[in-house]
Amino acid sequence: MTIHQKFAAARTRVNHRLFFALLPPPEIAARVGRLRDGLGAAKAGVRDDRLHITSLIFDDLPFPPPRQLLEAMMEAAGSLKAAPPEIVLDKLISNGRTSCLVPGKPLPLLNAFHTELFDALAKRGLPPRRGWRFSPHMTLLYDPQIRRSGAIAPIRWEATEFVLIDSLLGQTRHIILDRWPLVHQPRLL
Repeated sequence: MTIHQKFAAARTRVNHRLFFALLPPPEIAARVGRLRDGLGAAKAGVRDDRLHITSLIFDDLPFPPPRQLLEAMMEAAGSLKAAPPEIVLDKLISNGRTSCLVPGKPLPLLNAFHTELFDALAKRGLPPRRGWRFSPHMTLLYDPQIRRSGAIAPIRWEATEFVLIDSLLGQTRHIILDRWPLVHQPRLL
């Protein structure tokens, strides 16, 4: 290997971004994709298979995540007893940097799910990215040419599972590392 090849290899190091997310079912992703495609030109659009709502995100890693870290994250996720939240996205927000779908009003079960996940990870010493706060949204476009904001016909689904994703930055690749069901809990009288 030449010195140039070694230098080029060092510059192409992949960063890993781990995050927990809720994924829309395929028919909802297709509907969101049609909406995204009707918004006009942008620097980049989020492909249908990568649409998600981030539940909790961690600091980027310049190396593949260590097995111990993944095991702790998976143990925390497996301890959840959260009910499936209904997701309702009924507003489009575009700020020039991104175009996103957001809920027009609070979603209590979604917030409860996030809080339970946050607490389970915190008990294991796994804090989210520094300065990050939960703000439910689904990103559609990056650097949109046209800014549009306002109400849309509601996009609604029940999130019956959540996933842990390793996003390979710069490669537009999401690797689902594991998934967990969200199930309705019986009510005690």
